[in-house]
Amino acid sequence: MQRKVKKNEVYLADLTPTIGHEQTGKRLIVVVSIQALAESRNLCLVIPGTKKENVPRDYPFNIFVPAGTGGLNKDTAFLVYQLRTLDVRRLEKHLGVLPREYMAGIERALIKLCNIDPEEHL
Repeated sequence: MQRKVKKNEVYLADLTPTIGHEQTGKRLIVVVSIQALAESRNLCLVIPGTKKENVPRDYPFNIFVPAGTGGLNKDTAFLVYQLRTLDVRRLEKHLGVLPREYMAGIERALIKLCNIDPEEHL
């Protein structure tokens, strides 16, 4: 059965195995790709999160989301610079949906990280 994975959804996912400085283990993630990617390829682009207490400074590519938002049980820093592709089978448990205000912050950070000019048209 194919899993319906949608943008803005928060899951618990297993990111192991990894190499080097990649986020590893069971992590909260937020999906940033469109549903069609999951439907056609069983893949999704995600941003992993970590406990806010693990992030000593506010970096421009971290988006902080308080506990109780989008199904999160703890204050979470989503590490936009750790963007990665996952097979949907790594998504273990659906927790909720991140509100638009937080997704807008993640999207702005992605635009900066990838040096995308939102004014340019393809």
